[in-house]
Amino acid sequence: MKETTYILDLSVLNEMYMFSTWISVPRLTTRLSTLHIDMRFFGRIVTSKDALCSESATFSLNHCFYRYLDRFLTYGPVGRKDDRGIIAETLVLDFHSAETELSFPPGHMSYEDWEANRCGNPRWDDEQMDEVLKYKTRPQWPLSAMRLWLAFITKVGYGVEDYGSLYESIGTITLLLNGRLETAFDLADQLAEVPNEMYDRYPNFNVPKFQKWRERTLSRREAVGLCTVQPRDLWSR
Repeated sequence: MKETTYILDLSVLNEMYMFSTWISVPRLTTRLSTLHIDMRFFGRIVTSKDALCSESATFSLNHCFYRYLDRFLTYGPVGRKDDRGIIAETLVLDFHSAETELSFPPGHMSYEDWEANRCGNPRWDDEQMDEVLKYKTRPQWPLSAMRLWLAFITKVGYGVEDYGSLYESIGTITLLLNGRLETAFDLADQLAEVPNEMYDRYPNFNVPKFQKWRERTLSRREAVGLCTVQPRDLWSR
């Protein structure tokens, strides 16, 4: 089968506004070897005032990204038509800074400060907040936030009703920083083993319903040629 890679540019302005441009779509197909998404950051760091005044500023980047991804997996790079069911063996997210006018923040401004700030719980005082407007986003910060969010939504057993379609459509999710590998999520491996903590942490967890979902998802992955791993957790026995 001929390998096909699509390249999508997602430009992010001031950490709040996202714009998409297809860079390469060599042919229309429902089966991709790679969906490569360049996450390019322009403008300044988001402020806590932005976060409090705009819904799009609070956890927006991850949710907005997911809306783009979900739409693509449904329709592909074309207008809304019938559900086409796109399959991507590998999803690559490459984080870059594309801002040329502003400089990176000084060392005393940490990822933890940035994360609290974008959630509307600033650690910076008013003077520091004014200073933030002078700086551009360190791409490793939104990458770290995306990594934590992906780890959360792909935790098998929790949130499968909202995000379970990822397991039906994607083999591996890889995060890069300026082209260098940072982390990867092997969805086949994660699907094979549910954390035992699900019993204790989520007492309303519906095991029979989950088992049916996983059986259906494994069958779907096998049918479309995505890697599968035999379940090995206590619910598979």
